Amino acid sequence: MMNTIIFHTKMVDSLVEMLVETSDLSIFCFYSRAFEKMFQQCLELPSQSRHSISFPLLCTHFMSCTHELCPEELLPKHCAKTISQAVNKKSKKQMGKKGEPEREKPGVESMRKNRLLVTK
Repeated sequence: MMNTIIFHTKMVDSLVEMLVETSDLSIFCFYSRAFEKMFQQCLELPSQSRHSISFPLLCTHFMSCTHELCPEELLPKHCAKTISQAVNKKSKKQMGKKGEPEREKPGVESMRKNRLLVTK
């Protein structure tokens, strides 16, 4: 009941914000294979070819695919190292240096700190 009330209140009070939130297609940033497949299908069908310009324009939405509270954690360039380490652990192939230092995981900067350790 409360969720319904909040939803309807948002629909009345902040219609522009709700429109932006529901029309944001930046989620395709994380599903590049599906995005490419849909683009290819659009190019192949003659009746859909006139809509093919929407796919390059959709790439402008990718700038807003990070969360405003922690944008550095959600960027693909920051998680690529972590993903490659996980893949290397699974395949048990040691590539690169053996004594490579452990890299900080995303989100460490937002972890709660002990006041005694921070205060000098």
